[in-house]
Amino acid sequence: MTTLWKISSVLFFNVKFLTKVTAEFQRITTVQLEPKFMSSLDLHTPKLLTLFRAKGGVLGQRLKTEMELLKDEHCSVDMKREVVIRCMTEFLGEHAGDLIKEFNVCHLNFNIPDV
Repeated sequence: MTTLWKISSVLFFNVKFLTKVTAEFQRITTVQLEPKFMSSLDLHTPKLLTLFRAKGGVLGQRLKTEMELLKDEHCSVDMKREVVIRCMTEFLGEHAGDLIKEFNVCHLNFNIPDV
């Protein structure tokens, strides 16, 4: 039960922190943060993809591997955004695993006693 409590408190903190940051950004700028970021990302995506394709060397190979997902004709806008963000992370020299972490509650096994 302690593990479940720790995970739920961490998730609550992350959601609460994200909510506060978003609210503060909107209060200061009167603009919603996520839609503004996504629209700007969509605007700059073609130029970013051109930049990533032009990159050579080992980094260029990693970027090309990431961009393979975009060759699918049924590639959604969300998938394109995710690929661009992952490529941008690599391009800037950051490790995507350190910046982008996915948390799936369904993969955890909890031994919660029946009440």
